[in-house]
Amino acid sequence: MNKLITLTSILIALASHGVLGADSPDTTVIYSQDFTPTENPRDLNHRRPTKGNGGWVSNYSGIMNDGLAKFGYCYLPFTPVAGKIYTLSVDMVATGADGSWSAMGFQTGGSETAFNTSGAGWQLVNPGGMMELRSEGKAIANGTQIGDAPIVDPDSTNTFTIELNTAGDKWVETFRLDNVVMKTHTYTTNPDIQFVGLMSFSQPDKKPGKFSGTFSLTEKPAGKPGTEKPAEKTGGAQ
Repeated sequence: MNKLITLTSILIALASHGVLGADSPDTTVIYSQDFTPTENPRDLNHRRPTKGNGGWVSNYSGIMNDGLAKFGYCYLPFTPVAGKIYTLSVDMVATGADGSWSAMGFQTGGSETAFNTSGAGWQLVNPGGMMELRSEGKAIANGTQIGDAPIVDPDSTNTFTIELNTAGDKWVETFRLDNVVMKTHTYTTNPDIQFVGLMSFSQPDKKPGKFSGTFSLTEKPAGKPGTEKPAEKTGGAQ
């Protein structure tokens, strides 16, 4: 009986610390970029990420390693392959000036273009807290809005995640906000993804947007059990 109680206690302790729900050992970090305060912030362009091969590229960046994001965009080279589950995640802060927004996602075309001209699955948030997602760039020119009113608090920090599943003939993207599934999109034609990255739309003389925490892209073989369970839609999502 004592052994049983001891084993049960160990399992409860492991679960409470997240050990039993840890990512699969098959999960590989492709890229990560830590956004931390610094006295000497540097533009990400032409710099290596915190982890991963390659470097940030942009025709016009303005995104700094401390998370402040002026008008611009910055990408890392990335080409998905079949049979994988890719998870892109970053914390974005609903801040900036009216009319501005911050975004993350996948990109087709060259690094000199932006998500709204050649995006392939991306999310944005604006200072008022409105979230939008777009699945195929200009193919959905006005975006696919999630909710008809602000769904996150202004100035709040929220985790945005896109899961790209390339296991089937038609690739599937799942969009999450703070681990809540907001929308799932199945491509009619699989996109020619070449980059993964960040974008900020704001004027140089206005309050910039901000990224926080860690930008990360991971991969694992499709078919492996994940740790996340799709949550019910809440907060006025459509």
